[in-house]
Amino acid sequence: MVCCTDSQGKGVYFNKEWLSFAEAELEQELSYGWVERVHPADVDRLMFKLSLAFKERAPFHYVYRLLNSQGEYRIIETFATPVYNSPDEFLGYIGLSYDRTAKDSSLQELLESEFRYASLFKNNSEVILLIDPSNGDIVDANPAACAFYGYNKDELLKMKIKEINTLPEKEIFAAMQSITFDKAKKFNFKHRLATGEIREVESYASYVTFSGKPYLYSIIHDITDKMLAERQLQDAYIELEQIFNSTAEGMRVIDKDYNIIKVNHKLLEMLGIKKEEALRKKCYEVFPSQKCKSPACFLNLVKNGRNLAEWETEFSTPDGRSISCSVVASPFRDREGNLIGVVESVRDITSRKRYEEQINFLAYHDHLTGLPNKLNFVQTLEQELKRAKENKQKLAVMFMDLDEFKNVNDTLGHSAGDKLLVEFAQRLLHLIRKVDGVARVGGDEFVLYIKDIKGVEEVKTVAEKILNAIEQPFFIKDQEITISASIGISLFPADGIDADTLIKRADSSMYWVKEQSKRSFAFYTKDLNKPLLNRIKTIKNLKNAINKEEFVLHYQPQYHARTGKIVGLEALVRWQHPELGLIMPKDFITLAEETGLIIPIGQKVLLTACSQMRKWQEIGIAPKRLAVNISTCQLRQHDFVDMVKEVLLKTQINPAQLELEITESFAMEKGSCLSVLRELKALGVRIALDDFGTGYSSLSYLSGAPIDVIKIDSSFVKQLISDNNRAIVSAIIAMACTLGMEVTAEGVENKTQLYFLRRTNCRYLQGYLFNKPLSQVETQRLLFKEKKREEEELQRLI
Repeated sequence: MVCCTDSQGKGVYFNKEWLSFAEAELEQELSYGWVERVHPADVDRLMFKLSLAFKERAPFHYVYRLLNSQGEYRIIETFATPVYNSPDEFLGYIGLSYDRTAKDSSLQELLESEFRYASLFKNNSEVILLIDPSNGDIVDANPAACAFYGYNKDELLKMKIKEINTLPEKEIFAAMQSITFDKAKKFNFKHRLATGEIREVESYASYVTFSGKPYLYSIIHDITDKMLAERQLQDAYIELEQIFNSTAEGMRVIDKDYNIIKVNHKLLEMLGIKKEEALRKKCYEVFPSQKCKSPACFLNLVKNGRNLAEWETEFSTPDGRSISCSVVASPFRDREGNLIGVVESVRDITSRKRYEEQINFLAYHDHLTGLPNKLNFVQTLEQELKRAKENKQKLAVMFMDLDEFKNVNDTLGHSAGDKLLVEFAQRLLHLIRKVDGVARVGGDEFVLYIKDIKGVEEVKTVAEKILNAIEQPFFIKDQEITISASIGISLFPADGIDADTLIKRADSSMYWVKEQSKRSFAFYTKDLNKPLLNRIKTIKNLKNAINKEEFVLHYQPQYHARTGKIVGLEALVRWQHPELGLIMPKDFITLAEETGLIIPIGQKVLLTACSQMRKWQEIGIAPKRLAVNISTCQLRQHDFVDMVKEVLLKTQINPAQLELEITESFAMEKGSCLSVLRELKALGVRIALDDFGTGYSSLSYLSGAPIDVIKIDSSFVKQLISDNNRAIVSAIIAMACTLGMEVTAEGVENKTQLYFLRRTNCRYLQGYLFNKPLSQVETQRLLFKEKKREEEELQRLI
């Protein structure tokens, strides 16, 4: 079986023997599709070995278990060789794979008795010949031998071994005479088949006695393909010298005394030094590192038995530049296995580090205004509250929302609204002290804290300054815009002692201002109970909706960016209120999460979506996968994994077809978060990170989390007209692919966005350009239409 990958490890070709073995379409196997059939216990080990191989770009060999078309795991042995288009352009790997499930029977067991010989000889799937050593006659052959050589048994029994073995007759008899009675011996021969084809074989021969006469019992394995692969590997090793000098990565060999004994042109060019200035000199003197003044820290690791040491560092060049590099050190040994030194592969990752810094900044800052985001604000506020408590100081939290901001977007467009938010953020920064903090926590929502306040009057003064500053005209797109804001205020320690409580109470005060008059501010008091009564009423209606099953699902299709085919559906919950009509999630999900009602709602959504998926499978129109949003509250339930397992069992859908979408905030948690995700992965379920880029996670952290898919938030897609956003989206996609994750872009609304995302290798897309969320009936109609289109395309191909 033959498979090929590109330079990123994605499958790009599988021959018909592979596809027949898997009973799969080529499209299913491409990219990382084939990995879904690797035995779960082998996946981590296999992917780790593959990642090392792609770093070294050297021939490699690996063994793993793979599911075949009959639903059984087979032991597969693969030999892979790197492929280059030119000395500098690494294309990927070509791999030869063999089914090695069948194990050789023990030779001693075959020779235990003539009775056992008769049974094993006839029924054994191995090729077996019985030879008279005195004259070379073939005296017996099992059915497997007849099938291999292409002769029937009568024809074989009339032949001598010299008619099959290509060695001269003298050498054949010398080989037979070298065999002793007490020990089997292995030979490598070339055997001629009936067709004239020459096959390389491995023969295990020993003596067996029948009726007092000795015969040679020979078990023969066809190793032609294996030897071909080994020769290819040998050729590859011969080319290592060329690879060392032509690789796109810097390479150097360091002896045990830290002297550079070999260095390639790429590393010299990367760090701006001549070859004669490097050879036979201490590596830490020639290539000084800011983080490592001597290589003992990694060389000692190798000396102590580590097969691989990997780290990131910064090298200083003679012209004063600093280059970020990824360094991999492997042991360099002689033929006896004694350590000579290390071989280092050095890759310039300066650009990647720059992208990481941008993405890490976005993890804690709002991408539009540059202000801290909610996660950053809450963490900082908690620290300030701790200091205020220790110093017995007071602190105020303000939650503000721009009044009628939607009108700006509706009349002047979203770009004008974004510019207004940026200018408003700048005004806030000029109004507060450097010791105070401000953040953007939503569309037009901002929150700030004021430290070390003396009393309420001081807070009132700040609130009035903010309101006055906001009401000064903004000039956007040659238009004069005047807006106002509603501000809610809570005080520490009177209204709460933790960040969440203070923010929520400031938020509730802000809503009271919104309902009363706007353009004002209010301090939190327990008398602000109107929102509370509304909240209680909504909670009651939510409970009734659960009992009366008023929640329905709509489905938004996900499309393959290249083929335009539907690859999945995202299930989206709606509340079908008997009086108010269809209510969107933004109007009830947050309250459901706060009250815990999201638990039964989420369970019902998952069961309904999976049940519908099963129905579509039964009528042959189901897409490859189904995405379901999961609340953080659900994930924290101790029995959540058991609930998912129960739904899968009840609906009988393939776990690999279910994609659970989680929030960034949950993905950033440690401990229980990773435990839950790993348990879900053990079930075979896919994990997607929803709305990536809205202010929580970093890809460097996610590299250790079992995430399959990153969904780029629609706000990034909407802002692709910006060069910065284009660079960020490109970086997210590139780094996600490097981490082996798929990328789905949300909120695709026009062809400009579509073409850009295609160019940057974003694999999946969804948005109003293709379809809005559809009801179950509309979705089914669309799937039937897609099925018909695929059948028509197939007919045209036939």
